[in-house]
Amino acid sequence: MLPFVPRKRSHETKRVMRMLLDAPSDEVYGLEVTRAAGLTPGSAYAILRRLRDEGLLEGRWEQVDPAEQGRPPRYYYRLTSEGRRVAQHETAAERTALQSLAPGWAAR
Repeated sequence: MLPFVPRKRSHETKRVMRMLLDAPSDEVYGLEVTRAAGLTPGSAYAILRRLRDEGLLEGRWEQVDPAEQGRPPRYYYRLTSEGRRVAQHETAAERTALQSLAPGWAAR
C-alpha cells in the first residue's frame, strides 16, 4: 500500500469516489461500478486499482462456486475509513454534479 499523497483527481475518479461514498458500508463489484458510473471497463478498473493501491479502497474476492453460480467470482470493493475521509473532502464541492454524471447510480 502506497502512502496517501494529495493529487488532482479526474472527474471519472471523483464519480467513482462519490458512488462509493453514497453507500460506504456497501460493497460493490467492478462491473457494477462500470455500469453505474457510465465508464468503460478499462477506465473503471484502472481507477479502482489505483484507489486500492493508495489505501483508499479495500477489496475481497467473493466466495462462490463458479459452477453453481454460473459465473466467475466477483471482486468486491469498499472505501476504507481513510478513503471515506478523502472522498468526502475531494468530492464535497461537486457532489450534485458528480451524482448527475453517474447515470446508473442512485444515492442510498
